[in-house]
Amino acid sequence: AETNEFYDLVGKLAAAGRSVIFVFQGRDSAGKSGAIERIVQAIDYDFKNFMWVTIGKPTDEEKQHPFLWRFGIGDRVPKHGQVRAFDRSWNERLLVEVVDKLASKEDLMASYAQVRAYEWLRRQEGAIFVKVWMDITYDEQGERFKQRKAEKPRKSTDADEDARGKWDKYTIAANEMFFRTGTDFAPWYLVSSEDKRYSRVTVLQLANQLIRADL
Repeated sequence: AETNEFYDLVGKLAAAGRSVIFVFQGRDSAGKSGAIERIVQAIDYDFKNFMWVTIGKPTDEEKQHPFLWRFGIGDRVPKHGQVRAFDRSWNERLLVEVVDKLASKEDLMASYAQVRAYEWLRRQEGAIFVKVWMDITYDEQGERFKQRKAEKPRKSTDADEDARGKWDKYTIAANEMFFRTGTDFAPWYLVSSEDKRYSRVTVLQLANQLIRADL
């Protein structure tokens, strides 16, 4: 039911002067990709109006620009009627760079305000934000990493163990991010992903609720 409703609602975005920006953050192996796959299915693989944007480390070229620059290049900013799903996003700066101390405290404090301003501008253009933090427990993450090592060894990296070693630091950074970048026009939603099917359905239901309220 939620899949059909999402498909119908997306069909009404253009006429309403609206677009949708999904922002997925969360623990490693929390199921961000699986949730986006469910969205792709729900829009019936309509890649004319949908883009899955995977965000990794900035390139050398991207480092020469302000950190938000790379999120506006190409077709990453949706036109009316379009949907974008960010598999990690501009909020990585408020997580990785905070935890690993990759930027000065002054720069990071400025980044919270820049993120709020950036999302406000997108909102003025008609974007509906669905900002989701997908959460799992420490034990569940450990199980998923074990499974990944056994079934998809190429996806298993040292970064997995690194993330576990910094679990508590990421918790603190995430809470700070929620507090400083959760706004009335782009709030954060925490979704439990212990059960992957539950989280995927919940994300679609949440999107439907937010889009419905804005059309």
